[in-house]
Amino acid sequence: MKTLLKILGVLVALLLVALLAVYFSMNIIIARAITSFGPALTQTPVKVTLVTMSPFSGGGQLVGLTVDSPKDYAAQPAIKLGEVKFKLNLGTLLSDKIVIEEISIDSPEVNFEQKFASNNISALRKNVNEYVAKFSGTNTKGSRKFQINRLTITNGKAHLGTAGARVTFPIADTERTGIGAKADGVNSAEITRVVFSIFTDSVLKGVASGAIFKEGANTIGEGIKGLFGN
Repeated sequence: MKTLLKILGVLVALLLVALLAVYFSMNIIIARAITSFGPALTQTPVKVTLVTMSPFSGGGQLVGLTVDSPKDYAAQPAIKLGEVKFKLNLGTLLSDKIVIEEISIDSPEVNFEQKFASNNISALRKNVNEYVAKFSGTNTKGSRKFQINRLTITNGKAHLGTAGARVTFPIADTERTGIGAKADGVNSAEITRVVFSIFTDSVLKGVASGAIFKEGANTIGEGIKGLFGN
């Protein structure tokens, strides 16, 4: 009996070690994918501080994910994601299409920089679109495809330095469902492009609507009031 208990104890210990190895290796794999694939996609440095994912629930979190502006822009980083949570459908990890049940991005921040006819966010979009276009006509048979059932972006802010003041305006909350749900899903580059476009659309629409200039006028007005008192 004692021998059997010892054997069971060793097996349990080995199982725990194996689970820990899977846990840490998955986190490392995701982090490396972000810091290698991200720069190729945006043509700028992409960093992440911490990645955690549970091999039991499929739930995970990204901390400190940043995307730098292109080299011609001074505002850094261009994008800083606050809290990114995700949940994978573990039953699809070995299939041809990996299903991500949900991605929620809370409190992202953007450092918006306008330069002549363009800006750092549009420049990043251009880089991403050009990268994806390189593979749009290639044969991706056998490669993994992806589907995102639900994407939410909430409590975002964009910053712009203007007239000696730092103007901050809100990024509209966004929700999308069924991304890549049609047919066999979409490849990793395309799914990233879609998510990036959804996020940056909210930023650029805020600028186009004049929200940033309204906030800027209010900020400058408050500054003038401060010079002369109430």
